[in-house]
Amino acid sequence: MASSSERVLTKADILQVINIGRFNRKLKHSASMIPAERYSEKRKQHLSRFEYAKEYGRQVFADPGKSALYAPYLKTWKRKRKHIGIYQLAIRDYMHAPSIEEVTFSDRRRGGPEMVFIRAYNEFQAPHVAVSIVAPDGEILEEGEADGHQFHIHYSYRFIDRSLLKPGNTLRISAWDLPGNIAVKEYDLLQNLPVSNLPDPPETR
Repeated sequence: MASSSERVLTKADILQVINIGRFNRKLKHSASMIPAERYSEKRKQHLSRFEYAKEYGRQVFADPGKSALYAPYLKTWKRKRKHIGIYQLAIRDYMHAPSIEEVTFSDRRRGGPEMVFIRAYNEFQAPHVAVSIVAPDGEILEEGEADGHQFHIHYSYRFIDRSLLKPGNTLRISAWDLPGNIAVKEYDLLQNLPVSNLPDPPETR
């Protein structure tokens, strides 16, 4: 009888291992069809990244806690690809970074602390989003994690020191996911960001 710390393999686990083996053999066969010297530098970088993605997929599959984070997405993906599993979802997540789709300021006429609204998207778990104000010499003057709101797509950050929002400084928005992919966008504060027409979310600080 297995101890409580051991993971008992189910029929689904065994089928998943079989599918992983087929997936890797197919990849190895397809890669061997093209001579290595004919790969472009971009293609080599992609294949190298894919090797890291496979390693991440194996780590996720072997860790029940991490596997559980991807499990809610399986049902939707199986409608598209019948034999897809946790391993393949983890690879896909590794290969696709979050995207920062929109950044706007709150309306200054409302008074109160200045805020920035961010719309960021990730295919699987909601990304973490951080906001920084950076001086011309690269010093980080203010930094903090944005609060997530509706559908984990909309985020907001309330600035601690509004006086830092001045020409010469840079507003940096960063979003990262579970595998560690990072998307960064920077905005020169010499130029005004668009003003949001959304109401300010309740104060959380």
